[in-house]
Amino acid sequence: MILIYNSFNNLFKCIIFIFFSLFLTSVYSKNVNYIESSYEFNYCLNKIEHGDVLVLKSGVYVGNFNLDKSIDVSSDGFVVITSNNNNNIFNITSKGIKINGLIFYNSGKYLDKKDACVYVHEDSESSCILDNIFSECGFGVWLNGSSFNYIFKNIFIGSLNDVLSTRGNTIHIYKNNNTIVSDNFIINGRDGIYISNSQEVSISSNMFINVRFGIHYMFSNKCNVISNIITESLIGTAIMYSKYVDLINNLIYSNVDHGLFFRDVLYSRILVNKSLYNIDGIYLGSSYYNDIINNDIIKNNIGIKVSNGSNGNLVYYNNIISNRLQVQFLDYKTIIWNSRDSGNYWSHYIGWDLNMDNIGDKKFYITSFSDKLVSSYPILRVMFNSPGLVLLQKIENQFPAFRKSSIIDNYPLMRPIVW
Repeated sequence: MILIYNSFNNLFKCIIFIFFSLFLTSVYSKNVNYIESSYEFNYCLNKIEHGDVLVLKSGVYVGNFNLDKSIDVSSDGFVVITSNNNNNIFNITSKGIKINGLIFYNSGKYLDKKDACVYVHEDSESSCILDNIFSECGFGVWLNGSSFNYIFKNIFIGSLNDVLSTRGNTIHIYKNNNTIVSDNFIINGRDGIYISNSQEVSISSNMFINVRFGIHYMFSNKCNVISNIITESLIGTAIMYSKYVDLINNLIYSNVDHGLFFRDVLYSRILVNKSLYNIDGIYLGSSYYNDIINNDIIKNNIGIKVSNGSNGNLVYYNNIISNRLQVQFLDYKTIIWNSRDSGNYWSHYIGWDLNMDNIGDKKFYITSFSDKLVSSYPILRVMFNSPGLVLLQKIENQFPAFRKSSIIDNYPLMRPIVW
């Protein structure tokens, strides 16, 4: 399954890249201009025509550069572009601009003014930003109200200010449609990629280290997050107030708080992800009618935390293994986690399989009253195997009426799923 997703994803990237290349090369005839100074760069930006190419020779270019025509800007050597901490470096106000092979350094830092190394203005769609390096930016790239943008194979080095709120997002996407962010390396800063009020934004094959939220969706629908790696951050992925989001084949490990965080998420698919060594492997809050299938939730402090309802989800074929607390259930209703004929693998399930069909012969009450006590009063964790709590568990098993609410797996698996 992973190979299928990866093959499809690579093919999709190639098609998009070819589309952008054809768009940028065929619409206009090209004149190539070689630039050697900041003055010459600004002069050419005022004089060139749609479809022209600007090639910057090695050097440092200082200023606030306005790109208002459909042009290519690339480098011939080691090119640093800076505004010396004064507002945006590039302001993009035209469609079909391609930026390739530049080093952006030290834009303005006023977050309330939206200072960015590259700011793409409203309706300036079809920007292609690839193979660049961004450092000391307020925001790295801000896409504001545009669509059909492509951010590919860049390196983003964000701020390490002590206060998170004073750092900008590495990539900030607002009111975008059909934008792709792929194969980027992102370290430090606030949110690695922040997406709000957008549709069909694809985030794939990126690496995130030491950010607040690796990928953060707000009020965005029909998006996908595929084959990303997020580590050493506060939260891996935070999906909030969104619908029809696909999270597929992501590796989320060693994060300070949640691995996969869902708040008010509907009709989404969480498939073939690995969430390891986080505080919470998955957090589900007020999230309904989602498919959670084929995930590895392993060696987290809490495997899956469930609160504020979050029933009606289809949860099966997951491996929940060796988490310190497998499930923390903070609600007062009964929830079923299995398909019509198969459930999940729980490393703490104790049962038997007399007919050898790999499904336990007794249903599994995943959470219990004793679990609730330990969740509500963590100090009781040291007494988890004490005679008192063991007796409470036995009473609960013998008298089901004593069990007020639980998550139940009717078909617990006897062996882990391997894919």
